[in-house]
Amino acid sequence: MQKDEYERIKERTGIWFKIYPQEVDENPELAPMDKKVWWVVWMKDSGTRHCFASNGYIAKRLKTTVKVVSSSINKLIKLGYIKLVKAPNQRGMGRVIKIDSTYHTRYAALREEFDDLWHSEDDYVKGIEPPHEQCTLTCPQILYHTQS
Repeated sequence: MQKDEYERIKERTGIWFKIYPQEVDENPELAPMDKKVWWVVWMKDSGTRHCFASNGYIAKRLKTTVKVVSSSINKLIKLGYIKLVKAPNQRGMGRVIKIDSTYHTRYAALREEFDDLWHSEDDYVKGIEPPHEQCTLTCPQILYHTQS
């Protein structure tokens, strides 16, 4: 799901939701808070915008501590999900958190494992529904939250 599609759904339904690609959602090394931190970075980092968010901002947004956010950022960097770069901002040079686009290939096995689970014959026999028709190998998991 692209960000513009996410924005249209949010506008139409009034629902905020978090999107995690399979490579993020299915990684057992990532704690739920790591995934939420990744989501905040993903929402802020796009082709025309950059994620200049401080650890304090992210902590406030996710209702956690700066220490927890710092730990999640370090883990996400170590696992290759995000990277830190320097870029000009209003006060000179600042830290920018960017999504490392290579995570799709680095964690392709997680995506393939998920896809195999949905397409096994046993699941169809047991009555487990496959993902919606528009789903691709990178179909995100959607966790619904009411808008505040």
